[in-house]
Amino acid sequence: MKNTGAPISAAAGNFDSSKGEYRKVSVFAGTTTFPNYQKIEKMVQELCDNLEGKVNKVSKTPDIFNLAFDFHYSLVSIHPFADGNGRISRLMMNFILLYHGLTPAIIHKEDKQDYINSLKESRNTESTVPLRKFLYSQQEKHFDKEIQKQLSGDRGISLLL
Repeated sequence: MKNTGAPISAAAGNFDSSKGEYRKVSVFAGTTTFPNYQKIEKMVQELCDNLEGKVNKVSKTPDIFNLAFDFHYSLVSIHPFADGNGRISRLMMNFILLYHGLTPAIIHKEDKQDYINSLKESRNTESTVPLRKFLYSQQEKHFDKEIQKQLSGDRGISLLL
């Protein structure tokens, strides 16, 4: 990560993607066009205000996971940064889960294309259901792997105390 991002000069002004500054350029990924850079600050503020209003009101596990998954989708769809949008969206998703004492969401490396496809399908259908289904399936896969480790006696990484 240390070599990620750099200062960028754009027609709308300069910004430094290595410092997490909002982008001042248009962004496209394949056929996906992300919101105009001039709308980003307001959109992110509204998203964070919405989260702040909900994060302490959810208590049922499915509601917490849905809040985390939907926040991830919303932030990655705003695409506020020139680089690292997926990483920060997944980080925030896991922050919400950990805040509520739940297991972080794991996206398995071998399922990266399915993850991208679920994001595309959610955009195309204007629904978070495809992404939610994918992320729930990833949780099940992670839990199954952990159970198998325990059953086989593999305790994973041992900690030195």
